[in-house]
Amino acid sequence: MAPDAAIVANARYCAPQQKRAPRELDRAAEPEFGATTVREVLPEEIAPLLALAETLIGGELASEGVIRRVVAWRPDSLWTFLRDGRVVGGLAMLMLNAQGRNALLAARMDTRDPPMELVARAEENPAAIYLWALAHLSASDGVLKMLVRLQSPPYNRANLYAVPYTMSGSRFQQRWGFRPVPGHPRQLAQYIRLANRPH
Repeated sequence: MAPDAAIVANARYCAPQQKRAPRELDRAAEPEFGATTVREVLPEEIAPLLALAETLIGGELASEGVIRRVVAWRPDSLWTFLRDGRVVGGLAMLMLNAQGRNALLAARMDTRDPPMELVARAEENPAAIYLWALAHLSASDGVLKMLVRLQSPPYNRANLYAVPYTMSGSRFQQRWGFRPVPGHPRQLAQYIRLANRPH
């Protein structure tokens, strides 16, 4: 007869896996532990962040010139994750105005080279936030810190949108309550903010 601990472990291992309910992104909490610092990007960090994203995400990403143009227009579009002063990841977002949100939903916007008239100005509250790219090396605490930041003005009423380019991106969206936009040709997913849901 197997020891009790082994029986319990085997029972747990053999039990059918339950699908976890998605978490609410708007209720993400600051991590208790984690050495990752998060801040707006510095110009000299853009090239290494793009290289990291190309390695981890692959595919055709926005060019460095496009990224610099977007960051110059809207500095809070790109955030750097740092550990011990070293770049370990980042989050890039397109802060869209109402025209940009409509173009995204209608699949009329090239997200690799977005026209600036679709991006909210620095003094404007975004009408929508497109998660342009998320890439990191074991900096999940940095991701949580960004999710908490997005719960505050000027971001807290802007629905979030993303396209899953990788398996980890797809898992991220499922974990945080993103749902497919019906019929969208690019598999666009959305997270409707709690403040924007009917009560």
